[in-house]
Amino acid sequence: MANDKIKARIILEMLGRPQAHLEETMQKLIEALAKEKGLAILEKELHEPRKMEDKNTPELSEDKQLFTTFAEVDIEVDNLVVLTSIVFRYMPSHIEIVSPENLVLENFSLNSIINELATRLHYYDSVAKSAIMNNNILAAKINEIMEKTGYKETKAEEAVVEKPLEEEKEEEAKESKKKKR
Repeated sequence: MANDKIKARIILEMLGRPQAHLEETMQKLIEALAKEKGLAILEKELHEPRKMEDKNTPELSEDKQLFTTFAEVDIEVDNLVVLTSIVFRYMPSHIEIVSPENLVLENFSLNSIINELATRLHYYDSVAKSAIMNNNILAAKINEIMEKTGYKETKAEEAVVEKPLEEEKEEEAKESKKKKR
């Protein structure tokens, strides 16, 4: 990659309660961002938390009230690999590359970015599958308890794990053969 550093503007958003905790947490997030290797914060603007207002939700008590805040942060990073890493770690709601206008991407940098993406996707996939498995175990236990107690109103549903593409194609082929007969 060229020696030009990349300047970008990112927006970080948060939702939570109480208001003071949200302010403190956003400040800590910006401090953690500033410590990232290969990154410099050029400017930052933290916005005051505001109460979440939803017309479809009843008014909440003060201790249950949610707040939202955001920070606009101008950063300079050494390269696209560092920027990609920041996106994965901090999950900004918006990223704008300010300069340079054109980026040159070397094979090594692209490999680093794609491998980090693959690693994150594998991690999220394992978390999702684990959550689905735990949900299915709980649903089975709930259904077992409901049967034992005679409660028959509704049945807890198990989550469905996506089938591999090959398995779906095999099932479609079998269905197609059945229809032709």
